[in-house]
Amino acid sequence: MWNAVVYEAANGDTRFLEMLRESMAPRPGPAGLIEQMIAQKRNLFGDDHRVVGQFKLARKAGELHLWAEARDPKPSN
Repeated sequence: MWNAVVYEAANGDTRFLEMLRESMAPRPGPAGLIEQMIAQKRNLFGDDHRVVGQFKLARKAGELHLWAEARDPKPSN
């Protein structure tokens, strides 16, 4: 979801958001949650145009730790 919003904002590419919405359409509960997350990304992190590359989620001492790689969404030349 994060990357789909970034691609729309940074490159004007809406296809990922469209695919996400189409895949969630039959399931109103998750679709509503996705729309809330899209709105939060835009409102809270609208200026952050980095996409998430690789990520790792680990549990250490009973806590979740997230590591994520940030990438430039624009194609390199």
